Amino acid sequence: MKNGEGSDYCRELLAYLNNYIHTHFKNEEEFLYNIKYDKNNEHKIQHDKFKDDIARIAVEFDKETIDVVSQVRFNLFVKNWWMHHIL
Repeated sequence: MKNGEGSDYCRELLAYLNNYIHTHFKNEEEFLYNIKYDKNNEHKIQHDKFKDDIARIAVEFDKETIDVVSQVRFNLFVKNWWMHHIL
């Protein structure tokens, strides 16, 4: 962001996440189903919400310039996902 590259970085990260979630979530959900994970439904709901959020962000980023506030929000959104879902 300091070098004026935050917008490009956000677009790259968004593209990566969009690719990643469709492959990774499908594989993970299959795995959790196969091992009969008792909270599989709740986990899938979290994945679906994340997919919806990513789709909404993609629409926003397509419509407008990704300003500094949007860049910070997006980075915090991703950080929050990693901290609370992954860890």
